[in-house]
Amino acid sequence: MKIMKCLLFLVIVSCFGMSLILTPFTVGFAATITPNPVSQDTKLITIKAGDTLWFLAGVYLKDPMLWGQFKQYNHFTDPDLIFPGERLLVPTTFQMPADSVRNIVDVLQKPVVSAEVIKEIQTKLEEAGVSLVSINKMVGAFEVRVGVLENISSGLRDQVKAGDDRYAKTNA
Repeated sequence: MKIMKCLLFLVIVSCFGMSLILTPFTVGFAATITPNPVSQDTKLITIKAGDTLWFLAGVYLKDPMLWGQFKQYNHFTDPDLIFPGERLLVPTTFQMPADSVRNIVDVLQKPVVSAEVIKEIQTKLEEAGVSLVSINKMVGAFEVRVGVLENISSGLRDQVKAGDDRYAKTNA
């Protein structure tokens, strides 16, 4: 009887362990993409190894953060799992949703910190012997580097057009 209880316990534990091990595989096989019918402004692409919805959104929607827009064109059982060989419907022309773009003028007009806080920071810097000229030079150098990076990334982005089935290669 004691052996039967131990054997039953081992069978239960092993079944539970196997279910934990096999669950990701069964979920992966169940994850599918079902594209909506192809329309005039869309096309079907085949997902390649290494593709992510973020990458594909950067190519076809010009912004990786808009990957959720693919849900308008496809039904995902799990958008976190896409596999090579699956077909994805993507737009050939894409208009960015108006509600996804903030009014830049409104953002720039709002002060980040109050005048009192700025004055307090200036006073503390002067007490520490730090000149505003040296800080401005550092900020200027940083802005130049950021500007160079922006020019490089926009140049690479312009190489990949909607409809291209190839990747832009860099030496980064």
